[in-house]
Amino acid sequence: GNGRRCIANTFFRVYPVRTSNAFGDLDYPVDLNTLPAGGHINPGDTWGFQIMYRDPAAGGGLFNVTDGLRTTWCL
Repeated sequence: GNGRRCIANTFFRVYPVRTSNAFGDLDYPVDLNTLPAGGHINPGDTWGFQIMYRDPAAGGGLFNVTDGLRTTWCL
């Protein structure tokens, strides 16, 4: 794509296709009861999140990625 993946291995692609609103905003609630196999979260773990999106107007790869978000989980 036109962006840079900043999420390190191992990563999971688990969420279905969603459409952003008129402002380009997109919410993805994380359901901690339906994580992918091998994707369990323990207190103190740090996880990163990033969204890939279609961007045909930009040319090139026709898709891009958001900035990454990193969070540390606690009890």
